Amino acid sequence: MRNKILIVDDDPGICNSLSLLLRSEKYHVDNTTESREGVTLIKKNKYDVCLFDYKMKGLNGMDLARITKDLNPRCQVIIIFSHDEYRRVI
Repeated sequence: MRNKILIVDDDPGICNSLSLLLRSEKYHVDNTTESREGVTLIKKNKYDVCLFDYKMKGLNGMDLARITKDLNPRCQVIIIFSHDEYRRVI
């Protein structure tokens, strides 16, 4: 089994599509559409890579990134932006 990956995105379509794609490449993937469940998974598992949606209800992707890095500094974190969200951050 390859790297362990966590995907947290409140859009079920994106969450499931990314999960299917990565599983087809033989990665172990956990996913959730709930940011609080993401925190539970981060505390329970050691992930190599985490993909977080930037804008979600509850905790956002940056919140999840901070929690992840506090618990697992070696984890690579990728924040997913939509085009409009990216413009607002810059």
